[in-house]
Amino acid sequence: MISFKTNSLRIEMSNFQISKAAILLAILFTAQVTSAQTYMQLDMMSWTINSKVNADSYQSKPTTIGITLGYEIAPNLDVEGMYQSSLDGGDLKINGATQSTPVTNKLSHFYAISIKPKISLSDSLTMFGKFSVGSGKATAYAGQYSASSSGSRTALGVGFDFELDDKRYLTA
Repeated sequence: MISFKTNSLRIEMSNFQISKAAILLAILFTAQVTSAQTYMQLDMMSWTINSKVNADSYQSKPTTIGITLGYEIAPNLDVEGMYQSSLDGGDLKINGATQSTPVTNKLSHFYAISIKPKISLSDSLTMFGKFSVGSGKATAYAGQYSASSSGSRTALGVGFDFELDDKRYLTA
């Protein structure tokens, strides 16, 4: 916990809030840099959210929309900031069974920062790896009731960018 105190204002931030603030600052910094080395992509993703409480396992698959802002810090290395939020709620399965009362789970928000090393395979095809650190919050809804949980994770990934022209590309 970090505390700041001025004459009449006291601000306290937990490690989680500091991490969240750092990710937001990285995203904002990336957005402010204007050069040919910056890029933005709109993302639509299908997530699988798994959690375990005592002996019960929970799983849902919401669809999200978001934005990724990136900056090429070297010819073979990018840094990216990402924000995601649910478009819809995925049905929640408890111990593998869909519930008779509809229970949905939405990704309230997810922030991440990634390091993305890359290598060009041809003029239009690039292969990349990603190491990401992120934090998010999911909320389950059943009628008028809701419950939320949050957490942080690291992730590793690999993918490809296919350049369509100077300003557009597809990512897998």
